[in-house]
Amino acid sequence: MTLDSELLKALADPLDRCALVLSADARSLHNERAGRTYPIIDGIPILTVPEAARPGGNETRYDGLAGWYDDEMSSGGSKKELAERGDELLRALLGAGQGLALDLACGTGRTAELARGLGYRPLGIDISRGQLGIARSRLPVICGSARALPLRSDSFSVVYTTFSTASLENLEASVQEIHRVTKPGGRTINVGVHPCFNGSCSEAQPDGGVLVRPGYRRGGWFAPAHFREGSIRSRTGAWHRSLAEVINAYIAAGFRLTGVEEGAPGELDRLPLIFGLAALKP
Repeated sequence: MTLDSELLKALADPLDRCALVLSADARSLHNERAGRTYPIIDGIPILTVPEAARPGGNETRYDGLAGWYDDEMSSGGSKKELAERGDELLRALLGAGQGLALDLACGTGRTAELARGLGYRPLGIDISRGQLGIARSRLPVICGSARALPLRSDSFSVVYTTFSTASLENLEASVQEIHRVTKPGGRTINVGVHPCFNGSCSEAQPDGGVLVRPGYRRGGWFAPAHFREGSIRSRTGAWHRSLAEVINAYIAAGFRLTGVEEGAPGELDRLPLIFGLAALKP
């Protein structure tokens, strides 16, 4: 899917947040004031800054895994049920609406149809060009970093993200950027694995219970070798954040919490494996 004029107006240079102009051949975007040019490759604007695009560091990596990940989260995959429960919670927290919606860390764009069905116009952003190669058939996408969103301030009615908290290297900076690009009166939604019962310090038990190991409050980066072989995190690694750390990041950024949910709607008799929060930008 391509960017139309409304979506193009929301884009900005990630270095100075100036407006970008599409070239006549639609192969690049230009910051005319600063004289910078960003390429459009296979229909995807590459709006990363060198720091955000540089390999290395404790970051989850999905390039080379995009097709496998998309299968895992869809029909027949081991995480299909988890993804469906996340979709239920996202739908409940988003509700019907309209206007531009940013899917932050959109991955392969699985939730695009859900957002459109509720009345929104979604734009996806992710740092992984491999994942965006799949997502671009589902929604308009750009390649960029959550720490330096290549988007104009106060542009989106809603910003939502699913199953990304464990992938963001700098959660605080990312949430501050979410706050910046959300319109006053707009909302943000975060749905992901529950850090208490489905995080890096927990282990599922045969009886449906969960064993939580020491280290839950300390958190930090966990390398792929820490996780059960064959799981998604055994290939990508993950950041572990406590429930308090996630919620406090949104409060510190200036959001006002409007709702917190544990588990999918109607899940009352099992431990919640997913968690969701909704917040408003005053």
